Amino acid sequence: MHTSLLVKMYKTLKSRKILDFRDTGNAKHFQVNQRFFVNLETSKKFPVSQKNRRFFSGSRKFVKFSRKSQIHMMETMAVLAIFFILVAIGLIFYSSVVTRNVAIEKEGNNQLNAVRIVQMASFLPELQCSQENIIIDNCIDILNLESMLEVINENQIYYFDKFSFSRIIVNKIYPDEEEWLLYNKPLEEYSGKSVTNTPMLLFDPIENRNSFGVMNIEVFSK
Repeated sequence: MHTSLLVKMYKTLKSRKILDFRDTGNAKHFQVNQRFFVNLETSKKFPVSQKNRRFFSGSRKFVKFSRKSQIHMMETMAVLAIFFILVAIGLIFYSSVVTRNVAIEKEGNNQLNAVRIVQMASFLPELQCSQENIIIDNCIDILNLESMLEVINENQIYYFDKFSFSRIIVNKIYPDEEEWLLYNKPLEEYSGKSVTNTPMLLFDPIENRNSFGVMNIEVFSK
């Protein structure tokens, strides 16, 4: 192979970082194979000594080692990528479980709050009937009910602590019909609503007569 062609080939390989050259001190030489090398300045061929042969073998080993390092680095990056994907999947699963548990806990708290308000409204001492100082369960005195409307209106903060965001309506259904809006603090935007209808006995002390009615309680949750 012509020496000038070898020099051109070397420069091409060198620009693509495929082969390296070494500096002998006086001139730079490109070792073609184990038999000879080329002086890049004079374009002359020289035989390869035993020392240069060892250098040529070492260069080939370095190329092999470099390729192994690249393969090892790629394997490491692939393992890290898989690891981070698994971590992301675990975080997504954990967040979904936590969100579901929070929603379940919130729903349970809303139900407990609704039960509490229903019990308080059904057994308000201000509304209960009494005969000879004996309290009658599930009975509302109509006179007390009508008086209670004004009391709640004048003490809204106090009864808000009791009934929170809710609506309480007392309906007489038999023998005649009548309605009293006892408490009205609904939410315009709410995430849930619990409705409870509690049968009640309505006592009219003026006419000394009992009627059947229902207390409708709606509890709103944010």
